[in-house]
Amino acid sequence: FIHILMYSYYGLSVFPSMHRYLWWKKYLTQAQLVQFVLTITHTMSAVVKPCGFPLGCLIFQSSYMLTLVILFLNF
Repeated sequence: FIHILMYSYYGLSVFPSMHRYLWWKKYLTQAQLVQFVLTITHTMSAVVKPCGFPLGCLIFQSSYMLTLVILFLNF
């Protein structure tokens, strides 16, 4: 769902006349951060209570999401 909003924002931002309507960029970034944190939480739940999913994949996923959180916090 966030991707629909994100690409809508990017598409609209191409048009200078639309810039005044794109006040919601800050909220879009915040929604993406929430999505990343929820993904980390969900992934770590499989580490705490093993479900048979490969541990390496869980660690990679969490690391990747953490990297995105750091990048988006500096956006």
